[in-house]
Formats: sequence, C-alpha cells, structure tokens
Amino acid sequence: MVKVVVRLANKSFTSFNDLIKYLQPIVNEVLLDDVKDVVRDEIESSAIEVILNAGEPIWYNRRSSTNSLGSGGIADKAEMEATLIENGVVSIEDTALPSRPWNNGRTLAENLEYGYNDMTHWWDQPRPFIQQSRENLEQNKNHVRSLKNGLIKRGLTVV
Repeated sequence: MVKVVVRLANKSFTSFNDLIKYLQPIVNEVLLDDVKDVVRDEIESSAIEVILNAGEPIWYNRRSSTNSLGSGGIADKAEMEATLIENGVVSIEDTALPSRPWNNGRTLAENLEYGYNDMTHWWDQPRPFIQQSRENLEQNKNHVRSLKNGLIKRGLTVV
C-alpha cells in the first residue's frame, strides 16, 4: 500500500478524507461569500436581456420598472437568496412571494422561466433567463474564477 501525505501550508493530511474535511468548510464559505455574487450578477444580466428587454406588458404592471438593488424587480439581486443546500452546492432563489392569484403558487422567477397559464400572450411565454444564466456561466467560467480567487484570498494555492 502506498501512503500519500498532502501538505497544505502548515497542515498535513494523511488521508484524502481528512483533506476534504479541512477544505469543505472553506469551499462552502467561498461559495456563499464570493461565488454567489458572480452568479447573481449573471442572473441579473440575463433577466434584463431575456425578460425586461423582451417588451413592455400592457395588462399588468411589473414589480419594478427599474433594475436597481432594492427595486423588487426580477433583476433585483436583493431578491436573490443564496443558500447552501449541501456541501459544495448553493441554491440561489427569487425570494419574492407570489402575490397575484395568477402566479399559481409559483415564484415570479418560476413563472417567467417556464411560462404562465395558457401562454397566449408574449408575456405568458417562457422566458428562460435562468437557463441563459447557466449557459453564460458555462461559457465565461466567471463562477470558476471567483471560486479560485476566493480560495486564494483565504490563503490556499490553486493551480
């Protein structure tokens, strides 16, 4: 049997499990402190592009006509709550409660992503801004850079 010893700064680990136990809380912290902001920025950008720039509704008023922080609009990052749902996995959700009966108990984000009711009007059609955010992140890798930079900021060497 080959014994591998990993040295990290002034720490030594004789098992992979010990290394994971040490790194996991740091990775989770970086996800909640650094990476979430990059993902929120991408969601904001995609919401503006896919939803708000799609047109102006005529049968209802949007939660907000601005995209600023605290506006309550779909692109408002203050409405995007980041939660660690398991080690290494963060969920970012629209926290605004469904306030209108036609929301069918779903959040505004869900209805915009998948469409409303019978989808007869353009604003009822799916506008997959979350899917767009995923695709953008897969291409630009901003979340990966943010994770790497967050780990480096916490004293780890990342190659």
